[in-house]
Amino acid sequence: MSHLLRTLQEVAVFMLGAQVLLYLGPGKKYAKYGKMILSMLVLVQLAEPVLSIGKIDAKPDFAAWLAQFEQENDTFLDKLSLMDAESTSYVWEGAVLSIEQQLSEEAKRQGVRIERVFMEEGRCSVEVGSLYTDRGISDLKEKLEASFLEILNLAEGELEVRIVD
Repeated sequence: MSHLLRTLQEVAVFMLGAQVLLYLGPGKKYAKYGKMILSMLVLVQLAEPVLSIGKIDAKPDFAAWLAQFEQENDTFLDKLSLMDAESTSYVWEGAVLSIEQQLSEEAKRQGVRIERVFMEEGRCSVEVGSLYTDRGISDLKEKLEASFLEILNLAEGELEVRIVD
């Protein structure tokens, strides 16, 4: 009986400490994950005395199970971060493709073709190649920047046009 009371006391102290950590934690966004892990730890603490009634030494089994759980959790987190990085890459590719499509008609009207669109230091950069033009390059560049800024609804300085051959 005293063993059971001691176990319940340990669980109560653990729960109080865990609640304090959850309260002081990084916010409600991760609270559900913290509660899940804490619930599993409480179950482990409560299962140990129950299993010891049958003279089963559960500590090595629980230690192995917990190590396996941590390994699976780490693997899952690695895959999740990889998926996040891939999705960010897809978003950038989609943004670049969208910009190319929006600017292609105006580029044709101006007698140039879009060679490459990319993001650099928080600015959109567009490289264009001349198809045919009798205007000067600086005049063409200024006119392209003005029309591209209007099409993309960007502010001055957020877009750079480079003319390449």
